[in-house]
Amino acid sequence: MDTLPPEVLEDIVSHVADDDLRACCLVSSRFRDPCQARLHREVVLSLKLRVTIDAGSISPLWRTHMHFEAFPHLATHVRTCTLRLAREDLAHATHLVLPVVSTLRRLVNVRAVFIEMGHMGVQWEHIPVDIREATLELLHRASRQGPTSRISLQHIHGFPIVDLADLFSGVYSLQLIAVSLSPPPYLLHGEADDEAPAAVNSTPNLNLKSLSLEHSFFPNLRLLRRCESLETLSVQWPQENSLATILRAVPPVASILQHLEIMASPDSTLQATTTITFPKLRLLRLEFSRISVQQPQDAAAWSLPHLLSRLVPFFNTSKTTFERLEIRITISLDNAGLFAPGAAPPEYVLPTEMNLLDAVLAGRLRSKDPPRIEIGLHLRGWVNWPRFGPILEEHYEVLAPIFRAALPHAVAAGLEVVQWDGKRMAAGGWLAN
Repeated sequence: MDTLPPEVLEDIVSHVADDDLRACCLVSSRFRDPCQARLHREVVLSLKLRVTIDAGSISPLWRTHMHFEAFPHLATHVRTCTLRLAREDLAHATHLVLPVVSTLRRLVNVRAVFIEMGHMGVQWEHIPVDIREATLELLHRASRQGPTSRISLQHIHGFPIVDLADLFSGVYSLQLIAVSLSPPPYLLHGEADDEAPAAVNSTPNLNLKSLSLEHSFFPNLRLLRRCESLETLSVQWPQENSLATILRAVPPVASILQHLEIMASPDSTLQATTTITFPKLRLLRLEFSRISVQQPQDAAAWSLPHLLSRLVPFFNTSKTTFERLEIRITISLDNAGLFAPGAAPPEYVLPTEMNLLDAVLAGRLRSKDPPRIEIGLHLRGWVNWPRFGPILEEHYEVLAPIFRAALPHAVAAGLEVVQWDGKRMAAGGWLAN
């Protein structure tokens, strides 16, 4: 046992269940360190109890706090930390400060941090100041961990934009979900770099590789201009914002992007926007959701070919690097007549102008020169579960040919079911040159 090198021990430990690892820690000192590292690689700080497992016990937050109080050296093994608080937890804020602050400040080697503030969200200024300071310290430590650094902020209102700008200078992957920023006055208006003090704009970001914005809004585009190494950009905008707003944020980093994902409501208005050139782009994914079949008279405003004919010309891609276009479209089936008892198959068919899809794609993306371009098209139907009940298999049997009939032949020929869970169905196909 004593002759086994550490890397062999770590490989053995990586295939052992947690319960068995705890036994190994007690049996062999040689296994103790790799076992402890595996057992403590991730911590979740939350006041919520799992009903069936933790009933009658203390919360994960207090359990972790007391564990690291007794064995402080074990906190150095933690690589991922999730702090999960909700608005109702702040009613007991005085009881939160000690366990949260003590635990966060022990995590000196953390690489990934997830701050989740409940579905309803929490005002940053309503969080106790000691917890805010400890959280920012943890975020900055994680951002300095090199290529493995990852930060996710969720459902936080009024997060200080100056602190976020500091994180930009180190972190490699950043995700903002339903985060609103609290900018100082000089960042509220305008987008020119010379409108803000040099301290905010002078240092370009050399590290950030991946940025995901979901229902989160930057008051201007200055931070995005600093992302000189950005390779992946994913933007999901609130329904009330226009696609033009999204596209206006892209040009500063268009020359370096490799993956671009845009998820938006189809009723977003697309204003005049100049063509954007992406010399290194490999993947373009466009996703449109909440398209309703209950208003067929509005079909021309949201049909896929209509959207593509207006969107695709804005994306000028290189034939030598571009590999895949992926389009996802979600269709609401509420009130379509399909789910009423004894209802006949609905007469409504996806817009007939879908056959324009071939022409739209052929004019922009097809090429006889290698490499081939894969065009993925995914349609997903969903229904309001409480009102209409589940989508049954017989419903799917009706929906699948409707999907196929609405697609151009080249795409429909490769259409397959990619998701079926009893209440939703999805069909997808891909087309290669």
